[in-house]
Amino acid sequence: MIVVTDASPLHYLVLLEADHLLTGLYQNVICPATVLKECRHPRAPEKLRQ
Repeated sequence: MIVVTDASPLHYLVLLEADHLLTGLYQNVICPATVLKECRHPRAPEKLRQ
């Protein structure tokens, strides 16, 4: 199964240190370039930018 995500789920999963759940639930996780750009925005939480 493949899942495509936007920034909100990634944001909260990273902050909760539960981002490993995505790869545990799905074979492939696709994060569009625009979502990565949003997650790396200077005003995003540092933990998310990493």
